[in-house]
Amino acid sequence: MLSLLSMLLTMKLKASMRKYMFSLEILYMQQANGSNSDLVNRYGLKDWSKYPIDVMEDKDCVLQTIEGLYTLRSADSIAAITIDGNDYVITANEGDDVEYGDFEERVKSKDVFVGGSVGYPNMTADPTILSNSSLTEGTSRFFNSECNDTDVETPFCTDDMRFTLGSSMFDYSNPLAPNLYRMVGIGGRGLSIFKVTDSGLEEIWDSGDDFEREGCAAFRWAHNSIQDEEFAPVGGPFYLSLEPDDDLRATIDEVNDPEEDGCEDGGDGNAGACPMSAIMDDRTAKDGPAAEMVVVGEACGKTFAVTVSEKNSIGFLYDISVITSPVLEKVFHLSPASEALNPGLAYGDRTLGEIDSESIQFLSTEDSPTGKASVLFSGAWSGTASLWEFDCGSAGEGEGDGPTVDATTTATSSATADYISGLVTLGGVIAASIML
Repeated sequence: MLSLLSMLLTMKLKASMRKYMFSLEILYMQQANGSNSDLVNRYGLKDWSKYPIDVMEDKDCVLQTIEGLYTLRSADSIAAITIDGNDYVITANEGDDVEYGDFEERVKSKDVFVGGSVGYPNMTADPTILSNSSLTEGTSRFFNSECNDTDVETPFCTDDMRFTLGSSMFDYSNPLAPNLYRMVGIGGRGLSIFKVTDSGLEEIWDSGDDFEREGCAAFRWAHNSIQDEEFAPVGGPFYLSLEPDDDLRATIDEVNDPEEDGCEDGGDGNAGACPMSAIMDDRTAKDGPAAEMVVVGEACGKTFAVTVSEKNSIGFLYDISVITSPVLEKVFHLSPASEALNPGLAYGDRTLGEIDSESIQFLSTEDSPTGKASVLFSGAWSGTASLWEFDCGSAGEGEGDGPTVDATTTATSSATADYISGLVTLGGVIAASIML
């Protein structure tokens, strides 16, 4: 039986003509019929001894490999594609955690690694991870609550890193004395590609540190930053739709208060929620860049995968024509105005782009209103949508040395619009940012 913690996606893959059930969040695949109906394959953990990762909330982009650190991939969406007669699954590894009532899976490292012991009653730890005799030994030493208390110089100390209380980190074979046997954080920070074989899933590629390294290189101000529903204006429509005693309403108050989590200048000289640049690096110790959705399609004679980070709106375009060696073609941002303006201000002057792109549609040349292959993004919390089209160069659609992705003209006025297939036309121009 599949876990109730997961969302299920059943799809029939073209090459094998078999049905599979893909579990999102919990991360495994089970064949839905056939001789291997009980076959369960996990997507596995991401090993950060292989790829550099940023774990320090220091307003910088410092990436380093860390021996013994893994993270949950926790896919929020899956795309399936068949290339050269083989089926592949692409996962957008958001890094979500789960909750049951008052129980929350995600905990801070300072609550787990407390000096020489585990910070929960009757729990033990593998000595290679947590030493009870020395704070300078064990792979958890950089995440220990007492890391800064030692006289020995360490490369870094961070006690806010989020870890899981789940079975990927703790062995609950003896429920009275669980053992911490592996260090597992929250957040896959990228995409993964798996080949579907008769024996299950085979990982063939991971984006590694692309999201943090290339995202920071292109949009440093948005590196592991955050914008979501909590940044709504106090007194705005969303805020007023909440009951006075709603916890989210209280959180919005805090996020707009410079004495709490807000800023003295929200972008217009007045106090309010912060622009994205003011809270750069705030999600580094949590889940980092969280890929919300991934879609695949064809443009310019090539096959592409497109995804966007949930909280900081940085997009990534990969050429996956050679499925075992994807190429990152472009890094783009869906809401450049968010660098200097908080969401309320950017929405007010109609420059806000997509925040939390829960829905992305890859449109073929036949389906696109512009006649060119395009990608349609919609923001769950921004109330906006934008259409980006592929520019294949002078050679024309289906040819050219390589694609670029360009947004069409941005709608910046409140002109009356005609709606066609969910898109806005302003004088025949498809709006790049549509205020819904």
